[in-house]
This record gives sequence, C-alpha cells and structure tokens, in this order.
Amino acid sequence: MTTLGDMLIEARKKSGLSAHDMAQRTHIMLAAIYSLEDDNHSALPAAGYVRGYILSYCKVCDVDPTPFLEQYEVQSGNSRRDAISRPSYSYATNAAPRKIEHEMNWRVVAIAAVVIVVIAGAILLLTRDNDGPSLNPLPAGVETTVTANPSEYVPEEQRIPFSFTIEAREGHASDVRVVIDGNVAFDGALIDGSEEAFDGVLEAEIQIARPENVIITQGEDNVVIPDDGELTLIAFEE
Repeated sequence: MTTLGDMLIEARKKSGLSAHDMAQRTHIMLAAIYSLEDDNHSALPAAGYVRGYILSYCKVCDVDPTPFLEQYEVQSGNSRRDAISRPSYSYATNAAPRKIEHEMNWRVVAIAAVVIVVIAGAILLLTRDNDGPSLNPLPAGVETTVTANPSEYVPEEQRIPFSFTIEAREGHASDVRVVIDGNVAFDGALIDGSEEAFDGVLEAEIQIARPENVIITQGEDNVVIPDDGELTLIAFEE
C-alpha cells in the first residue's frame, strides 16, 4: 500500500530536492518533514497544521495537493475536512496557497488556541514572579542591535537589559524557540494572536519556523525578522 510518506518522498525526489531543501523552502522544521515522510503522525501537531504542511510541501513540488490530503485523512482516521476552496491558480503564485492556509487556520486553530493559551497562562503563573517589574522599553540613548552573526556580538560588559515581545499574527501560527542568556525561555507554538513577553534580557537567540506569521516588538518598534527566521537581539549604549 502506498502511504502519504511514499507519495511525498516520490514528489520531492521528482523535484530534485532533499529533505533539508524542503525544510528550508517551506519553513517547516526538518524533524516535521521527516515525520511526514515516515508517516509518524503521532510526532506531528494538530491535523490543521499537518494539512498546512502538506499544502506547503505540494506547492514546492508543484503538484496537486488533493490526493495527498485525502491520503492523510485515510491514514490519520480524521474524517473531518476543513473547507478548502481551490480557485484556479498557478503554483508559481503565492497568494492562493496562503489564502488556503489562512482559511484552514481559522477553523482548526479555534479549539487548539484555547487549550494552548490556557496551558501557557498556567506555565507563566508558575514560572514568573507576578510582583516583578512590568515590561519597559530601553532607556533613552540605547540602541537595539539585531544580528544573525554571532561574530558581531557586542561584548557582554557593554550590553544593557531590555524587553521584547513575540506575537503570532491573527489567524496564523508558528513554532518559536527563544533562548535568553543561554537558557531556553520558550520552545513551542504561538497561535492566532498569542504572545510571549521577555524582560531583563541581555541576549536573545530566536528561531521562528514561519517568520511571516510572527511579529517581534521592542518598545514601540517592530524588529525586522530575516527570511530564515533566525536572529539575535542585543541592546547597548551608543
């Protein structure tokens, strides 16, 4: 029996791409690519995300996603189909696939968002001091430097603590990993307007699976996120 994983691998190889190439082009984590191709659905997130992964995968391979989505539903046992309208479009155009993902997110994320926000809120209450200071922008005369190149880091003695927030755009989601001063501060999904705030930071290393779905703000300014979703935030005096 031909599985979804077999179909995906065949489409990828016909496109002359490796699994690593697919992860880079779809902004899906490599571990999720392997889980899709291995039919390891238990290692994947909610069905709505998996459908989005399949749509992105098929877009890169320039193939019709319909048989891949149908095969996923057969194997996963999830008979519920999100309403996906498919107007005529070329896979060379980004607008239609993004519209499909947007429509899927509104339906699937509605339930998942409630659960994740409740869990995230409970974790925050347990791990953060409620009596601590509120988030503040950097003091006057302080500039935030954003770089993805560790060789350009400012010496530690010149750095100043700062605050920033990461938020998922409305109707969108992304896996996010944040390492604050060498310690993992957050590693999970931000969904449909949910956010994480960080205070007293000297250095923040950030990895975002889908940069276009996330907003990073420092004070009143939006931080520019590179296309690969990897950046480092450092604050220092001019």
